[in-house]
Amino acid sequence: MKSINKYYHTSIQLLLLLIISIYIDNVHTLKGDENAIAVLDNKYRNNHPIVLEEVLFNTDLTQGGNSRLECKDEQTDMIWSTQTHTTLINTPLITDLFGEGSKDIVLVGTQNYVDVLKGSTGQRALGWPFIADRSSFSASPLVHDIDGDGTNEVIVATRDAEIIFLNSLGMPLHFTTLRVPPLKVAKNWFDITDKHVDASFSLHDRDNTRNAKGTKLYKSNNDNDNDERKKKDDSYKLSPILKQKYDEFDFLYSVQYQRYLDDNIQYSNYSNKYIWVDAHILATPVIADIDQDGSMELIVSASYYYDSEYYSVPIHNATLERDISIENYAAGGIICFNLKDMSIKWQTRKYINNNNNNNNNNNNSNKLTINNIVDLDLTTDNKVFNGYVLGSPTVVDINNDGYLETVIGTNLGFLYVLDYQGNPLFEPLFMDSIYASVVAQDVNGDGKVELIVSDVNGNLVCLNNIGEELWESRIIGMTEHPVSIGDINGDGILDVVVGSFSGAIYAFRGDTGEELVGFPIKLKASIMSPLLLVNLSPNQQEQKGLSIVVHTSDGVLLSINTRESCTNRLDIGDNSVSMVLASDLTGDGYLDLLVNTMYGVVYTLTTNSPFTPMKERVAFNQGKNVYTFQHEGIYISQENRDTTDILGSEFTLAFDIIDNGFNRSSPNNYNVRATYGGKQIFTMNFEYPGRKTITIPVPERSHMRVLTLEMKDKQGLQFSDQISLSFNIHFSRLLKWIIVLPFFIASTIIIIHQQNTKSSLPL
Repeated sequence: MKSINKYYHTSIQLLLLLIISIYIDNVHTLKGDENAIAVLDNKYRNNHPIVLEEVLFNTDLTQGGNSRLECKDEQTDMIWSTQTHTTLINTPLITDLFGEGSKDIVLVGTQNYVDVLKGSTGQRALGWPFIADRSSFSASPLVHDIDGDGTNEVIVATRDAEIIFLNSLGMPLHFTTLRVPPLKVAKNWFDITDKHVDASFSLHDRDNTRNAKGTKLYKSNNDNDNDERKKKDDSYKLSPILKQKYDEFDFLYSVQYQRYLDDNIQYSNYSNKYIWVDAHILATPVIADIDQDGSMELIVSASYYYDSEYYSVPIHNATLERDISIENYAAGGIICFNLKDMSIKWQTRKYINNNNNNNNNNNNSNKLTINNIVDLDLTTDNKVFNGYVLGSPTVVDINNDGYLETVIGTNLGFLYVLDYQGNPLFEPLFMDSIYASVVAQDVNGDGKVELIVSDVNGNLVCLNNIGEELWESRIIGMTEHPVSIGDINGDGILDVVVGSFSGAIYAFRGDTGEELVGFPIKLKASIMSPLLLVNLSPNQQEQKGLSIVVHTSDGVLLSINTRESCTNRLDIGDNSVSMVLASDLTGDGYLDLLVNTMYGVVYTLTTNSPFTPMKERVAFNQGKNVYTFQHEGIYISQENRDTTDILGSEFTLAFDIIDNGFNRSSPNNYNVRATYGGKQIFTMNFEYPGRKTITIPVPERSHMRVLTLEMKDKQGLQFSDQISLSFNIHFSRLLKWIIVLPFFIASTIIIIHQQNTKSSLPL
């Protein structure tokens, strides 16, 4: 009996110790223990996925078209098609690359291939394609005048985290290539938690009481290790992973990266306690002046991991240390490059303190150790939720401080908002895995920007500018693309439209999240590409409402007019994962649609809808983080578009500022900036939208170049328009003829006179 009592009391003691331990952990959770590693569960991740049988579709398009449902007023015809002989998964870019007043199409294939086609004919431009036989691409192209010569360069980012600049003739600009440095990680970082737990670091490791449920925290037991704090005069050995793969005469050689290694010896010095994980770029970067210093920055979302296919080759595998498993390392981060001096301005970085003896969050004496540097999320690569960053960063002024914040979602389910210096603006939000870019737009008309976030569990959430949920909706299936925003039913209120892999299109009111009448729409095939919202009405007068244009996985191009309840179908014969773009590619005054397929065929389709600049869609995000259609923008007047050469010492530029969400009760500001030939020619601020006219001094005589007009609203959303102009070229030519012509006439008369004189001489 005594032994039984002893066993009983021992069991009670163990149970009490377990309860106390759990209580202490919970207290640390509520206090936000800085030394903790969070494995988070939340209401969005806990939502039960919607299945097809649970959805009541209001419109069913799976049965095929008939004459009653066709939009007979809208016509679409093919102009040209071109086979590029490469796989196309990235949305192309429409731009006037050569400054000739015509549209060009910039394409990036998945393997080795960058090409430029003439928009009017589909013929390949001179000097293209550019072949990078050692590179692959997962990002769409960008254009920017990097060297200030007045012509834009094409910017492409490789999967190996190299950023290449190509001139208009398809030649790389040497010594300008940028490279994202590998991530330094403690070799055994994943041993700090129990083997049955999904080990993960995040940039913010405190409990988020706003929407986190059942949060479990596991402390790090690693000891502080300061042996990496070496002085520059210590012995220096470079890890094989950090070495440049190309010599300095190769266009992929990065002067910026070499300078980074030389300036950060503490980071790059080899140690057997740490490894360097390769950087990869899986999403399109963004160009913006986020800190308002007058120079543009390139904001890149990077994923850090070891490519299993690459390291399956023995010669590559030999560069790795033998005692590591490549599946134990996956992370994500944001890198900000300064395009003026081609340097790294900042990158996301969090120093985690492993001193478990000090739990005081207000104690600033804790030493920071380099062995726990975390770029956003750090996880193993064999988990469902890894640290990849698959979406493009979104830059927007959330708090109206004049600077642009960077918003990014991660595969681990974190939503981060970083200030212009890369520091977290507030606590991250927790959802399921976020593959798509976050969309920023004032959808409820309160004068403040909202964030629209979608995750793989079918959650669609609208957040205000401080991260509080305004409304939540559910969709069937998942999407990898950002939502599209526009007034599709013509009621004056912005709508949020999204397509899913399950073949459904949803539309919600932007202010309340209420589902629109006639939605969801059921399609026959999956939707694997972003949705284009555009007015395809053949009438010159703008019709309210927008059509939904989507290329489904069965190769059918659909144009859905929800106001007229009609749909047009065109069987392309091949599927696509990139957005259909809209512009006047042929210059005939009508809207054209640009469609490309996964198997490398590019189509241009003409419509009978008159072209206006407001209908134009030149990139999946307009190159400026804009996912809203025909709602806001800046457009140069048609009078200026019709003029190609300016005579005199000054000229008048007329343009329209469009803002259908303009609210007089809240302060407004539209900053307009014009550049020509790589130089700024004016910048002004306006309080109201509408037609604006300004007089600009004519620059020095110039051949035809692109004049770009850029506008930034109070939320930091950027819009642009451009035309091609030359100044006093025709006058200069006329002046040359005026000078040369008298000499030519006099010489001609003399020659004729001499011939006549010779013929009149006697024999």
